[in-house]
Amino acid sequence: MLRKIAREHDVAIVMLDHPSVRGMADGSGTANSVDWRNSVRSMLHLSDPEKEDQDQRTLTVTKSNYGRSGEKVTLRWDKLTFTTAMAGEASPYRAAADRDIEDLFLRLLDKRNAQGRPVHAKTAKGSAPAEFVLDPEAAGITAEAMRNAMERLFARGAIKTVETGSPSKRRQHIERVTA
Repeated sequence: MLRKIAREHDVAIVMLDHPSVRGMADGSGTANSVDWRNSVRSMLHLSDPEKEDQDQRTLTVTKSNYGRSGEKVTLRWDKLTFTTAMAGEASPYRAAADRDIEDLFLRLLDKRNAQGRPVHAKTAKGSAPAEFVLDPEAAGITAEAMRNAMERLFARGAIKTVETGSPSKRRQHIERVTA
């Protein structure tokens, strides 16, 4: 019944289940019934590993059909709600993935400029993200991920927009900033 409602309204439904004594003792968070575990796509377990710190909890992904299991997020009670302990910071996995995409962006930018095929930052034809995803080195990275990397590189001052051409036919392209 709940699956039908979720599909009709394009929403996720969260069901709460209290763990059994055994599930609390071994830290798995499982309950007595296996039916619940088998009928859902993912499960999260909220635990309090720090008995001394009453405001800290750990949210663990114990089951995920479409993602990584075992991920943990530390939560802290803040006035009326739990917030992530790393609020505002990227996870180590995300930060590493972002750096890899930025490095790839810079390599592809250098390659294109060396070939005399400059790219620009606009969203029109010839934009860096749209062109870079077509390169075999991109290996399935999306244009959105490339655009986000480009924006981070602009913000950091690692790349810049350069104008060339006569005053009547100005063109813009991206170049790496040299120190």
